[in-house]
Amino acid sequence: MEGISAEASSLAGHLKLDNLILLYDSNNITIEGSTDITFSDDTAKRYESYGWKVYTADGHNKEEIKKVIEEAISYKGAPKLIIFKTHIAYGTPTKQDSASSHGVPLGEDEIKEMKKKFGLPEDNWAEKYPEKAKELKIYREKEIPADFIDKLLEAVSEKAEATRVSSGNVIQKAGEVLPFITGGSADLEPSVKCHIKKAESIKPNDFAGRNQHFGIREHAMGAYMNGMALYGLFIPYGATFLVFSDYMRGAIRLSALMGTQVIYVFTHDSIFLGEDGPTHQPIEHIGSLRIIPNLTVIRPADAFETAVAWEMALKNKTGPTALILSRHNLPQLHKEKTMEAIEAVRKGGYIISKEEKAAKFVLIATGSEVSTAIEAQEILKSEGIDVRVVSMPVPEIFEKQSEEYQKSVILENIPIIAIEATRTRDWDRFVKDDGLVIGMKSFGHSAPAKVLAEKFGFTGKSIAEKVKKMGEN
Repeated sequence: MEGISAEASSLAGHLKLDNLILLYDSNNITIEGSTDITFSDDTAKRYESYGWKVYTADGHNKEEIKKVIEEAISYKGAPKLIIFKTHIAYGTPTKQDSASSHGVPLGEDEIKEMKKKFGLPEDNWAEKYPEKAKELKIYREKEIPADFIDKLLEAVSEKAEATRVSSGNVIQKAGEVLPFITGGSADLEPSVKCHIKKAESIKPNDFAGRNQHFGIREHAMGAYMNGMALYGLFIPYGATFLVFSDYMRGAIRLSALMGTQVIYVFTHDSIFLGEDGPTHQPIEHIGSLRIIPNLTVIRPADAFETAVAWEMALKNKTGPTALILSRHNLPQLHKEKTMEAIEAVRKGGYIISKEEKAAKFVLIATGSEVSTAIEAQEILKSEGIDVRVVSMPVPEIFEKQSEEYQKSVILENIPIIAIEATRTRDWDRFVKDDGLVIGMKSFGHSAPAKVLAEKFGFTGKSIAEKVKKMGEN
């Protein structure tokens, strides 16, 4: 009944995934009772309209099950749906066809017998095909080389560029080293920059490629990636605009709950995407993603942080990662790409621009607002006000660092100003009563990025003015 079945099944039909067989246990029971309460679809006709080959069989007849599965395996040119008509809790004395049996386990003995019936042949495949076994081992273990970050840093530009562009450049390097990464976008590749240029695209009847075209199907894209991650041979990534993360929130939450290694690439991360207007400008989205347990949300400030963010995502084996990337160009803030700088980013927050003498304020920022905070720092410095700027790409990781490290970055007894072009209470954990959060309190507007920055107070000059007023009070 769920809407995602329509999206995913439509995509499978379009791609003619004839290696896909969907077994539908049609027992006409849900937790609430008979499916007649809410469901009257003709499932067979629905799937035929998607371009699927549909079969119907008795789900309790072993010979019929065997025959129809064999027919489905041999059929080429379309995915297959086999509708097995069954009785829930078949053969039990009191629970057959009952809604209560929906959640009652059969017991260990029954499960053991079922495993015996569907046992796999015991041929020693690895000895028979040593080269294929070696290749399969690479995909299963998905090992990241020790010098992997060095390879990614080769993609870091010296000129100003959007972090979505930086991410696209990093993907090229990652794709050269890691054969097991694969991904695509929800009909937005020219904007989200996630295409592996040296690889082919997956097409109907041709699955040798690594680039995937999901179409305008964000929810299905997220579910598809979860399935690939659970299968275990790939690290999948999927890209769309940050504002469209709403469409796939269920899949994102499930990624975090299951701990699957999925990488969500969310671009166009703020009001500064400009003329597309408030329908496309994310305001509350970063904060809403940060509160999902086990989801690592990284908002890099430049190409260097973007490269390290990708490394962190590809090494994060315990859950999904969301990369939050800009549409507009950002200056490169890291002149020296040292191991010390890499480790600083990995810690989630660090001093990116230190005070000269004694800091009177600490400015914390993420993404595109980091360079703006540094502009404010320069203005304030010229007026005799010394401040520290902290880049905080991952607040949750920063909070896991030692207390000593946290205090060395965010000074005690100093007012904290957090700067992020979002509507969020994320920064209350750092900003006390004597501090200030500079964020969004409304939706955006349709206008050039520079105009929006001035209107909503995200310029170096505007931030410097707010800091000076705090110093006067």
